Amino acid sequence: MSALLTVISRCVGVLVPLTGTVIPPPPSPALPEALRIAEEVRNQFATAEIEWQHTISGEVEPRIYSARYAQGEFIHVYRGTASGVRLPGPDRSGQPFAFAKSQILIESGRQWEYMDESRVVRTCADEAKYIPYDDIRLLGFKDNIGVPDRPGSYLYEHEKMLRYDVQDDDGVVVVSGIYGPNGVFKKTWRLDPRFDMQPVACVVSMHDEEFNRSETIYQQVDGRWFPESTTFTVEGKHHSRIVVTRVSFDQPWHDPELTPSDLGLIPGIEVLEAGKPVMKWDGVKPVDVDEYYRLTQSGEIDNNAIVALHRRHKEGLAPRRYADQGDSAFYGLPGKVERQPRLWEDFVRRFIAYYRLNEDQTKEAWKHHGACVADAHEHRSKHDRELREMAERITKLEESPSSSGEDETELIACRKRLDELEAYFGRVFEERLKPGLAKLPTQAQIDAARARESAAARDGEAEPSRTDVQPSRTAAQP
Repeated sequence: MSALLTVISRCVGVLVPLTGTVIPPPPSPALPEALRIAEEVRNQFATAEIEWQHTISGEVEPRIYSARYAQGEFIHVYRGTASGVRLPGPDRSGQPFAFAKSQILIESGRQWEYMDESRVVRTCADEAKYIPYDDIRLLGFKDNIGVPDRPGSYLYEHEKMLRYDVQDDDGVVVVSGIYGPNGVFKKTWRLDPRFDMQPVACVVSMHDEEFNRSETIYQQVDGRWFPESTTFTVEGKHHSRIVVTRVSFDQPWHDPELTPSDLGLIPGIEVLEAGKPVMKWDGVKPVDVDEYYRLTQSGEIDNNAIVALHRRHKEGLAPRRYADQGDSAFYGLPGKVERQPRLWEDFVRRFIAYYRLNEDQTKEAWKHHGACVADAHEHRSKHDRELREMAERITKLEESPSSSGEDETELIACRKRLDELEAYFGRVFEERLKPGLAKLPTQAQIDAARARESAAARDGEAEPSRTDVQPSRTAAQP
C-alpha cells in the first residue's frame, strides 16, 4: 500500500485501492475514562435554564442567547443584541431593546425551527439534515465557536481520533486526541478534578504548533460546576468570549417538558417539512389543511391571531417592534404581568436591554430574578391545589348556560379568593422585583436610555412611557 493511499484513507475515512475493494478505517479508540467522566458530570441534570452573551472581537455589542432543557428535550434561542439586529422585516437597528429571536427545538428525535413572528415553522426528523445549532452544554469542551457536524458532539466529522494519550500534570488530567493525516493534529483537554473533571482548557495544534484555544472559568450553581465564562483565541489572538449570565438546574419552576407550543406557535402557522404536504398548526399538533379549516369553521379553533399576524406582515410591521401592547409600565408585555411569574423573565430581559446593563449588572439582575421567582413558586406550591380548584370552578360557573343566584354568589366568592391568592405574586413583583432592578443602572445608563427613547420618538418609533418602572435619579448608582 502506497504512502499516498494511506494519507487519503486517513483523510476521508475509507480506503479504495485500485482493485475497487473497500477497506474500512480502523475503529476509533475508546474515549478515555477521564473525558467520559467529564461528559457525564456536565449532563447530570434533568432540567436547566441558561442565558449567555457572546462578544466577538470587533463587534460593539454581545449577541444574546438562551436555552432550556427538560428530560433530554432542548430549546436554543438566539435573541440578537440589545439594540437590534437585521432580520427579515424592517431594519430595527438602534431602537431600544428591539430584537427578534430565532428558536430551535429538539424534541422526540425531531427538530423544529421558528423565527419570532414568522408565518411558518420548519421541522425535520432526519438528524443529518438538522439546522446547525450550538449546544451550551459543550462550552469548555470545544476549542472554537464553530458548530460540530453532529448534534450534541464537540468533535467535528474530520476529527476521527487515531489514538488518545493521557497524562498527569500536577493533578490536572491532560487528555490528547491524535488525528489527521499521519497524526499531525492534536486536540488536548485539561480536565481539572477541582471542578469535577470539567475542562479548563481545550487546545488544537498541528505539528505541536497551537492555533486554537479555549480557556474556561467555572462557577458553582445548584450543587454542580458549570462554566462562568470561556475565552477563545485563534493563533494567539483574542477571538471572542462567552459569559454565562444566568443558569439554574433542576428547579421546581422549570418546565418539566418542552413541546413546539413553547416556541410561541399560534393556530394557523404553516408546518413545513421537506417532501411532505404543507400542514397547519392547530394549537397542539400539525393537522392537514382541510382539517384545519374544518376546525376553524366549526369554531373549535380561533384564527384571529393568525389573521392579525398576516395583517402585520402585509402592513410591514413584522417582526413585532415591542410597541405598546398593554400596560406601558411593562415594556410592551401584556397586562397583569406582575401576577404571572413566568413572564417576569421577559420583563427582566427587556429591562437589561433597555438600560444596556453590563455583564456584572446583568448577572445581578438574573440573580435577583431567580430569588423572586423562587419566592413566588414557594407560594404557588403551598396553595397549588386551591389555586387550581378556584380556577376550575370559576371556568365552570362562567361557562354554565344557566346560573342561579347562588351560582352568582359563589362565582363572586371564588373570584375574590383567587384574587387574594394571586395578589401575592403582584406584591413580589412590585415590592421586590422592580425595586431591586431599579438599583442596578447607573445615572449614565439611565440618561442614555432616555436619550435613545427620545430619539426613537422623534423618528416616529416612539416606545411606550416607562415612568412607572424607570429608576429614579436618586436610585441611580454612582
